[in-house]
Amino acid sequence: MMKQFIKIFLLLLLPVFASGQTKYEIDNLRHELAIAKDDTSRVLILSDLSWMCLYLDYVSYEKYCREGLALAQKINFSKGEIRIQNQICTGLQIQSEVPKSFEILFKELQITEEKRYLFEKAMTLNNIGNGYYFLSDFFKALTFYRRANQAIEGTQNKPEVIELKNLICLNIGQSYNEMNQLDSAFYYLQESYKATLNSEFWHPVSLYLFSDCLFKRGEHKKALEYIHQSLELTDKSGDRFTNADACTYIARFFKELSQPDSVIYYAKKGLANSKAADFKIGIVKTSKLLAELYLPKDAKVANAYLQLAMSANDEIYGAKKVQDLQKAISDEQER
Repeated sequence: MMKQFIKIFLLLLLPVFASGQTKYEIDNLRHELAIAKDDTSRVLILSDLSWMCLYLDYVSYEKYCREGLALAQKINFSKGEIRIQNQICTGLQIQSEVPKSFEILFKELQITEEKRYLFEKAMTLNNIGNGYYFLSDFFKALTFYRRANQAIEGTQNKPEVIELKNLICLNIGQSYNEMNQLDSAFYYLQESYKATLNSEFWHPVSLYLFSDCLFKRGEHKKALEYIHQSLELTDKSGDRFTNADACTYIARFFKELSQPDSVIYYAKKGLANSKAADFKIGIVKTSKLLAELYLPKDAKVANAYLQLAMSANDEIYGAKKVQDLQKAISDEQER
């Protein structure tokens, strides 16, 4: 992500979109871009366009990021540059380039603090939290999500602010969920579930994350109901990232329920979507799950899945990336 905090993951950021709605919104934004009368408006529109294209059209996403960044720097529009840089970092995190994203985000955070840009500060803090979430450091992720929540409290209640508040709420809930603090997780994820009921994109994300919390609480029937809704919606919209993650979660549910055929079905589906989206964390999770399932009956197949998981894992956590990550964090601590 991480659409995805995204998602998480993903995990991951502002405008709301889904298949049909997204195309309509993208067309509208392209029209707005064509008739925009000033460069600052163009930068903000390019930021929104890049975000909307991230999960559906990566080539256009990269194009809008490049154009937006070049224009923002040309006219010295720091707010716009921060927003574009956040979109760039979301793409980097989805590609498992977390150290590189941190290097950019910590610099942007310093600018938001110096210039007192509260909305952009909250956006950047949330994205740093996403980076730590990708690294499975959920306590550190939660620290940055809560700082993001504090920063955005001082802003006007515009639509983009409401969207970011809802996303931060979702991220806080999922961080608590990963740390098995289920009462806190339930509170925030339930709030996110209610807040996203009318969002064609974020509601499927909220559904599968809330379902995980419900499953851990022993509410298996409701958890399966919610996650099936998420899968149906993302199958329809073509959101491979969310669908891949939801497949991973439901496969784990069926593993606990001792239904191996269902585990294999959803893990394979999740792996296919993860490969199609080049979602390396999804590849690691589903491949490991399949390796475990095949080990007792077909060691050769199990080994193939294990090798796939190890290869993807090395791309995420290779020695060079660990060194880059340590440097980025060290530089920020020094600052």
